[in-house]
Amino acid sequence: MCVDEKATIILGVPSVMQGIRQELHTSPLKYKALKGSLNRICCGGRFVPKKKKKKSYAPPKEMIQWFHDTWGIELIQGWGMTEVNPLGTVGRRYARRDDLTSDGENENQDKAGLLLPSLSAKILNSDDMTTEVPWDGIARGELLIRIDNKNSCLKIKKKIKKKIVAIGGPWVTKEYFDMDATEKFVDDWLITGDVASFTSRAQLVIRDRSKDMIKSGGEWISSKDMENLVMSMSAVDKACVIGVPHPKWDERPIVVAQLKPKHKLEYNEVIEWLSKSYAKFQLPDDLLIWDEIPLGSTGKMDKKTVRKILTEQKYVLPSLRNNHESKL
Repeated sequence: MCVDEKATIILGVPSVMQGIRQELHTSPLKYKALKGSLNRICCGGRFVPKKKKKKSYAPPKEMIQWFHDTWGIELIQGWGMTEVNPLGTVGRRYARRDDLTSDGENENQDKAGLLLPSLSAKILNSDDMTTEVPWDGIARGELLIRIDNKNSCLKIKKKIKKKIVAIGGPWVTKEYFDMDATEKFVDDWLITGDVASFTSRAQLVIRDRSKDMIKSGGEWISSKDMENLVMSMSAVDKACVIGVPHPKWDERPIVVAQLKPKHKLEYNEVIEWLSKSYAKFQLPDDLLIWDEIPLGSTGKMDKKTVRKILTEQKYVLPSLRNNHESKL
């Protein structure tokens, strides 16, 4: 379609762009018409290399450079979310007038970019939420973004938790349609869940995100909402939904359930139940029945321990088990 329509710019998450790269690499003659036509790719999201356990929260630098050197395509990285309508930063190849070397240009594309006009930001120490950390590309903390200077970002220090981002402004979402989402807001700020750094050149680098949200194929899936629905099933006492790494989709959700005494539950029953509220791509890939789901000191489900147990058990998603077993 890109060839037929003579596309000049396309958009997608890193996993999609990795697939496009593979196709271009495999059949360069088939797509030779794209050279000189397609010159920009807008890309943001999380990419998980197939052969690495370490997670990367941006398009890999090597892929960015490959598109430029091989096809003359600038991969433009950015940060944002639907609730901010939707962009907060954009990373272009030329960020400053003094970008004279190819190394500098590649470094620009390796960041989430510069803030859009009218946005201001601070990175605050996660421990006290009062100390601003230096913009050196290394120090990290809570990212706060706003449009004007009327509201002090320090007002949220007692309410905001570690490893989250708060954002506010006239074009930022104030509420969600037909749902109570008060936990997503603090005063006039929208909490996004990102931890970040700024370089000395004011370029944003996203370091981490809230562990409870699951990102699959570039789309967010709320683990909390899914847990509530699963726990509304008559057989379920407790339910924990977490994201498990996937080489193509970044993560896939699975359900860990603790059943009520003398009850049984099958995976197909969970899928049928959730299908009333979720799209097919959002449905969990697996159901695990545990005698007891670990709880933290506050009585909440301890997802960190759940993940640790799955790691120790060397858990593999059902769709990946054949490949996993063949490598053993």
